Amino acid sequence: MVKLCDCDNNDLGSVLRFDVRKNNLWHRASYIFIRKSDGKFVIQVRADTKDYCPGFFDLVTGGVVGGGEDDDISAARELEEELGIRLQQPMTKVACVPFENDSNRVWMNLYLI
Repeated sequence: MVKLCDCDNNDLGSVLRFDVRKNNLWHRASYIFIRKSDGKFVIQVRADTKDYCPGFFDLVTGGVVGGGEDDDISAARELEEELGIRLQQPMTKVACVPFENDSNRVWMNLYLI
């Protein structure tokens, strides 16, 4: 289940991930930029099994916010799932911005660590 929202980022409950993709519904996702102490950014390769851009390089770590899930908790969960990083302190959200095209409508929670 994915957190469903409207074009103004109001929480509308949850919906199946399949329906988000099929109907191009507004939803939320977390995007975590990781900058190392030398100033370089960490990038990763998306798994070949992903439904969106499988096997592509990704400048951020993250994923969709689960239905009923807190945005910040979702970001921390994604960071641990994707890279095995468990932070000792909460992340700070830098911004929340919308993105929309023919195949994706998402409110992007942006974090920097």
